[in-house]
Amino acid sequence: MPPPPPPPCSNAYNMVLHKYGPRLYEGLIRTLTAHLTEVAKKIEEKEGAPFLRELKKRWDEHTKSSQMIRDILMVRGGKRGGA
Repeated sequence: MPPPPPPPCSNAYNMVLHKYGPRLYEGLIRTLTAHLTEVAKKIEEKEGAPFLRELKKRWDEHTKSSQMIRDILMVRGGKRGGA
């Protein structure tokens, strides 16, 4: 019987395993920097109460996205075939 398919997070894990961790990290930093720069521009366009609503909306999106990125990049001991 063939082994089960790898978990979705295995691509990031394999990059680290094969010494591409710095490349993964640098790509993530570039992507996040570009994204957050655009988000900041959108927030700066608002004033007063709309500013606070936009800031809250963008903060909620950022925290959710950060959690998803963390989950993808997290190496789970139970998923590494031996632990």
